[in-house]
Amino acid sequence: MKRCRSAPDDEKAKTSTPRCFRIFNRVDRSAVIPPETLLDLTTSHLLQRILPQQRGRGYLLDVQTIDQTHCAWRPLLQQFAAPQGFCGAAACASAVLLHEVLEEVGSVVCSTEELLLEAAENVLGNISTFKGELEKTLAFFRTSRERYMTAHAEEFRGMQVGYRQKYLSAWYANYELSDYLRTFRNLTVFFLRFNQWPIRGKARHEELRRILEEEQRFGGCVVGTGRVTYGPMDSSLLVDVVLPAGERMLLAPCEFLGSAYHKHPSAKVVVLDLQGHYAVCVCFQNADRVPITVVFDTMAGRTSIQREMIVIAHDMFAVR
Repeated sequence: MKRCRSAPDDEKAKTSTPRCFRIFNRVDRSAVIPPETLLDLTTSHLLQRILPQQRGRGYLLDVQTIDQTHCAWRPLLQQFAAPQGFCGAAACASAVLLHEVLEEVGSVVCSTEELLLEAAENVLGNISTFKGELEKTLAFFRTSRERYMTAHAEEFRGMQVGYRQKYLSAWYANYELSDYLRTFRNLTVFFLRFNQWPIRGKARHEELRRILEEEQRFGGCVVGTGRVTYGPMDSSLLVDVVLPAGERMLLAPCEFLGSAYHKHPSAKVVVLDLQGHYAVCVCFQNADRVPITVVFDTMAGRTSIQREMIVIAHDMFAVR
């Protein structure tokens, strides 16, 4: 078994960046990614369906923040019965901190990507700041799940020993990320999510209840051996618009693109559902009106559908 690298002690943490945090790289022009290079846009059915005329504009930057696989996080995850794949909690914590950055410095920080990265490094690259926000997120998820188990005890009665613990430590679901972001009074964040209505048969407990309540209107169905198809009025994606004071709206991409939220010139913090992983990005236009998306992620390497989702986010939130 591969040995986990030891976590730094408190004294070292004061003077150096822990290995569970990746060092922020200054903008390397060789790392600038034109959206069209991430995938073959001519064969991208999902991209053509959502944004047939808004491709290949501006560029992307990819920033690795924490290393979520590092064993330094293990005590914190055990404390809150959290899953090892806690990217959902990390994305929420990052979104809150990035929103605070944009609120404090306003549009000035987005005049160049260098200024944005410098401001983001001050919060996402600070172990005490990030860990403090992450703890709040993990505590919320645990409390919410415990509250559901208490209120719906009949769903868990007769289950095998350990089932309740397994429920507590399951990967975080879309509705949980949305619920957490809605607890902030002054937060405006966008959550680009996959429509889960077609695969609702795989969901259980509160996740199933929420899919039935919230996602039916987006349509889609499973045919044959698991292939999902969508009708002309259906949507494979949805935009969860989280507004101040706990308000939110679930919109199809076409609805979002026709809304005032899309047209507003401010930089946007966007949480990304990457099918099995979560990340967060900031989408904006710099002083030269070039659309830019900076992705902050806790893992390296992506599948084709994950790369595709990032391009969609760029064209939906950075391009106007």
